[in-house]
Amino acid sequence: MRAAERLSRAMLVFLSSPVKPGATHRLMPSREFEARLVEAQVLALYMAEAYERGRRLASGGLDARGVELGRLLKNSMVEAYEASGLQPLEGLHAAAIVVSAAAGYLGGGEHLASKLPSALSVLLYRSGPEASEDLLEGLESVGSRELVWRLSEEGISRSSVRFHSLALGDVFEKLSSVDSGFWLNMRQYHRVLKAASGLQGSKTVAEAAVKAYLALASEAGVKVSGGIKELIEADRALRRKGFPGDRLLGAALAASLIALERGYVERIV
Repeated sequence: MRAAERLSRAMLVFLSSPVKPGATHRLMPSREFEARLVEAQVLALYMAEAYERGRRLASGGLDARGVELGRLLKNSMVEAYEASGLQPLEGLHAAAIVVSAAAGYLGGGEHLASKLPSALSVLLYRSGPEASEDLLEGLESVGSRELVWRLSEEGISRSSVRFHSLALGDVFEKLSSVDSGFWLNMRQYHRVLKAASGLQGSKTVAEAAVKAYLALASEAGVKVSGGIKELIEADRALRRKGFPGDRLLGAALAASLIALERGYVERIV
């Protein structure tokens, strides 16, 4: 199986895996989950493109700006929004597309963990302000008010990113305080690698997904344990409280994908 296909299939299993209390999984209300499946299908296509562009960057066929990660993120979110009718899981898109591009650039396998910083430094910090403009345009187009507001607090807008020559990595650093999918930056990537290392011994991606999510939820102050019954009860309680569990999915996905490539996770299913 090609690495790009392996990553996209793992993403689909990750998203559906039950039970991630307070976040997206297949035992949640069916109509919303069906819409998330449509979103995931769109995202899988852009993961494949990101992987190929990362591979071409490594071979010299593209430079860092030519990878156009900002455009891929924008198009992925906008198409998902149009197809599903739901505001997309922005951090999930960021994590999936950046990890895929990094895997293409590094050749996948164990290098995805050991050389992740070098990939991020090229893909995100040499991207140029055009990529940041594309990302902001995408966030505005799909109504990501919380993320757009976070950037506005820092004085970051589509017009200012070009004036200050802000790369994607600079924008990711600001957004990481809201959504863990943006932890893939030079200041916080270690948090993703730490989460990935905690997945050693996992049999499947579904097992790794729940394990990674629960660990991140615990860091956020939500400690849940027990079997499927307890997780379902916690899921209902957290949804009633409005717990933003989907904001943890990005880092949990990135950790799961890296763990799979590193050999910490035995198989996809």
